[in-house]
Amino acid sequence: NAFLAQSKEFVAEPDSEQALGDHLEVSVVEDLLDDEKGYAIQEGYLDDEEGEWQNLLEEDVHNVIQHGKLSKGTTAHNISNERDDVFTCWLNKRECEEKYPALSYLIEQLANLPYELNRKSMELYKTSTNASSNEKNNHKHLNLCKLSDSHIMLMVITSEKYLVAAKTTVPLSTELIVEGYKKRLDGSTGENDNGLKVSATYHFNADWDASKGGRMCLYSTDKHDCSPTYVDPKADRLVLYRSRQIFNSVEDTIYEKGEIPKQRMSLTVFYNGPQVDNW
Repeated sequence: NAFLAQSKEFVAEPDSEQALGDHLEVSVVEDLLDDEKGYAIQEGYLDDEEGEWQNLLEEDVHNVIQHGKLSKGTTAHNISNERDDVFTCWLNKRECEEKYPALSYLIEQLANLPYELNRKSMELYKTSTNASSNEKNNHKHLNLCKLSDSHIMLMVITSEKYLVAAKTTVPLSTELIVEGYKKRLDGSTGENDNGLKVSATYHFNADWDASKGGRMCLYSTDKHDCSPTYVDPKADRLVLYRSRQIFNSVEDTIYEKGEIPKQRMSLTVFYNGPQVDNW
């Protein structure tokens, strides 16, 4: 992956037809490039105000569950996180085209994203008159690679007894704590560089009650006293962050007796790119 990240052959060309998409606001790209931030949030990524795509994606996930594809925990690249309530699988583009049309559409949009990011970051580079030449070269050229078929991860966080291919309708008879995953760093640097430069997590959880927990947490450092930025996993929200610099986790979700637990669903893709100044 680190070798591929350095190869021009795999770069998502900013002047290609795929780069003409306009899913991201310029301010989102600026936040991702900002060294004091390093992450960004795009609301309404699929412009799904009516929730049609959210329902179709949920149906596809239930089919994935029915087909027995999810495994407990997350293990990939340098990511290892064994938690009882975290279930993941790696999706294949061709299989999704055949079996999971809504997930296939989402993946197609996310496959175009590095082209758009490369184009818009280059445009910011060209119009940035106040930055020094060296600063421009380091921070305004993303040079992200095309999305690899092995870099697409579906995640469902729920208690194992509720990992079913349908919505749960039975109220809890007692309190339930659903564990998220612990703080992790998707990418790495130096000799351990796995090539990952930008991670993108798309959430599709309709009517998620953030007061119950389940928020995504973004950290600029792995220090214990570092306060995270909390991001609700609301429907049609895309979170972008630097894979080599921004640590991430998901907090536990607590349901009280009488409530109906939900499956927390997201799709994360990992884009390769050359390492510049530790990101």
